[in-house]
Amino acid sequence: MFKASLQSTWTVFTAAILFLFSLPAFSCTRTPLEERLLAVYKDKPQMLQGFYCGTKLRFDADAKLRDGGQPGSWTVCGDVHIEDIEIKNDEVRIKAQRVYLYYDPRKISFQDVELLVPQKEKNNKTRQQNRQLEIHIARPVGADEAAIQSSLDKLFRPADKDFSDIAPDYWKPYLQGRKIGKRPETIQKEEQLPLLKPIAGSGDSSANKKITVPHVISSPNPDFSQEAREYRFQGTVLVKLLIDSEGKPANIWIIRPLGLGLDEKAVEAIKKWKFVPEKDSNAKPVESHAEVEVNFRLY
Repeated sequence: MFKASLQSTWTVFTAAILFLFSLPAFSCTRTPLEERLLAVYKDKPQMLQGFYCGTKLRFDADAKLRDGGQPGSWTVCGDVHIEDIEIKNDEVRIKAQRVYLYYDPRKISFQDVELLVPQKEKNNKTRQQNRQLEIHIARPVGADEAAIQSSLDKLFRPADKDFSDIAPDYWKPYLQGRKIGKRPETIQKEEQLPLLKPIAGSGDSSANKKITVPHVISSPNPDFSQEAREYRFQGTVLVKLLIDSEGKPANIWIIRPLGLGLDEKAVEAIKKWKFVPEKDSNAKPVESHAEVEVNFRLY
């Protein structure tokens, strides 16, 4: 009887411990300050400045990364939905969910990739866990509400605001075009550049100008981003680039994006491509601009 009672007590104790460990790290009750901060940030899409990847990020009071992540693609490490904010003596803790973005050519905008997920797969726990993010920001003891707000404003900006000032250079033409309402197709049409196929060739000659256009002689396949594989997402990125007189790619710009970190993978791949440069009427190699498509296919 005593042994059975002891086993029962141990079972209850173990269950209680497991329950405590399963509770969320954030408190269920909030202070008035936490409520005011949540009113500003919760359920309002925010962009994490610096586009830091990782599941747990630590920043100092000036929003400079101290530990836990590294810069990545803004389409997977930029946008977040803030779910909770908790203030401790020495830090502000933020619980958030990352938003993975893909480019929808019909809406001419980036959308949450979860919109593409079939209803029966909406509650995939692995994907939900991969998108979870916890942020810790150092807070000097005694810092007032204005100081905390200042730290958060350095870390986030509204997701619908222009961010071309902090984006990599290869994104700027697209983002600046979006800012003034230009579609990718419009930008492409205005450029009127030759579209080079990623295959070896002998080049075409112009009978009138006797100029040989550039062509691709080596085009290693791009890598897939982890997020694109996770969502089985594929497509084509269109980029513009400068091909120098030695056949090396330079000044790469994204014209028609894809999202989910694939645009950066396209840029990385093109940097490894090799070209035969354009030649003038004297058969002298010269630099020129062109467009190339980078295809991402899951087999």
